[in-house]
Amino acid sequence: MLRALMESPGRAVTRDRLYDAVWDDDTDISSNALDVTVSRLRQRVEGGGVEIRTVRGVGYQLVDPRA
Repeated sequence: MLRALMESPGRAVTRDRLYDAVWDDDTDISSNALDVTVSRLRQRVEGGGVEIRTVRGVGYQLVDPRA
């Protein structure tokens, strides 16, 4: 997931794209699995100079809050 976000810095990455980056099509996951994974990823990158922001209705984006 982090790789997918890093490939598009500053641009929103759709939820579908993130699902595809993390899970196989055959995997049956709950609808909030992506949100939980993003939450955990946010905790890991916290303090590292980047931030994962929610883009309502689209997905998520990786940004540098210092810029």
